[in-house]
Amino acid sequence: MKKEHLSILLEKAQDESASKEELQDIWYSSKSVRIRKAIASNPNSGAEVLKMAARLYLEEVLENPGFEMLKLFDSDPWITKISEAYEDPNAFFVKYGKYTSIGFNGDLFTRAVLLSKKLTPEALNCCLCYGSRTALDRALKNKEVFSNIQRLVRQTFTAEKDVYSPYEIEGLLCLNKRKVITNEDLFKAVSRFGMASTSAKKRVYTDFFNKIQKEYISEQNTTAKDFLVKLFARVLIISRSHTLNWIDPYSSVVSREVFIDFIAKVFKTVVDATADKYLTTDHRRILSNILCYYVREKFNRSEQNASDFEAVYNFFKSYGIVNAIVANRSGLNFRHNGWIEEIEKTSLEVKTFLVKCESLGSWVPVSDSDGRYKIFNDVNENIYKTEGVGRSLLFKECSMRKIISISDSTYVY
Repeated sequence: MKKEHLSILLEKAQDESASKEELQDIWYSSKSVRIRKAIASNPNSGAEVLKMAARLYLEEVLENPGFEMLKLFDSDPWITKISEAYEDPNAFFVKYGKYTSIGFNGDLFTRAVLLSKKLTPEALNCCLCYGSRTALDRALKNKEVFSNIQRLVRQTFTAEKDVYSPYEIEGLLCLNKRKVITNEDLFKAVSRFGMASTSAKKRVYTDFFNKIQKEYISEQNTTAKDFLVKLFARVLIISRSHTLNWIDPYSSVVSREVFIDFIAKVFKTVVDATADKYLTTDHRRILSNILCYYVREKFNRSEQNASDFEAVYNFFKSYGIVNAIVANRSGLNFRHNGWIEEIEKTSLEVKTFLVKCESLGSWVPVSDSDGRYKIFNDVNENIYKTEGVGRSLLFKECSMRKIISISDSTYVY
């Protein structure tokens, strides 16, 4: 009986001779998707019903011939605005602005823009950066819309290098998360950005960080893993340095060992790619701090003997980032008096690393009985023997001084 009743209602909902009052009654009396879609497509449906129908079945409403008539004879501003968003997205944003049009409860307008046959890259970017994610997800369920957005984005980075790209990093990362563009597409797109030129919301970045880490741990192919490192590093390089503070080891979706292996490789990639670029000094410093934070944490759980100090050095050496850590002086603080004896037992190579990255401080009293001075002096003597007098010496003389300093930023009063 129920099926027979629904079939009758569906037939009435599809009847183009039904009055708008009849269609409105059917809308309220049934929650069937098929029946309500039929009402949304019926040319005789009134403005009130179409406004309700648009929240669920916007495609049907916009394609409804009756909606065209409503635009001509109905003064409801909602109808005017929806039709403008659908018919000419660029003109819509020029007229209403990106914040007031889709930024505040503008889901329907966002979807109307995304469904438009005249969707442009500029209008798409506005929807991605200022429209709601819910509206985007609903629109992407439409296969035609999905393909159109994918085509628009890919057109930009397959064009000539000097062609302007309208997409912001936030929109690109959102599309990558939703698999509209691949990791390879994303890399091509972000390669067009300048260094440290962009940023997005914290949630967008953390979602991307977590996604890439998960892919890294599940990927078995070495080449593919290296590409994920390269992609992650490229996104960091083009992003403003404050975004790197959102890489949090504690919120990592992978094990700490995997996380630090990944970040060490990313750091090496960033260092190699930006060796002569001053704009990214903060990027290298923050990544270096992340690595040193991990090392300090792991070191504090060790026995803290000579072999542990050797292990700290060997960790950085294994990734080829010893010089980068030294250059950033990232705060590997090993100044505890109880550790000096163990450090004296390590190789000259390890001592040099610890001294140059200021793990033992940037100054020391001149005293033969002081363990830190002995280490500083051993390193300095070795530099003198191998390189002679030059800028690489820690200090040149200390005969009349109570202390020596290895850093220009050290002030002693």
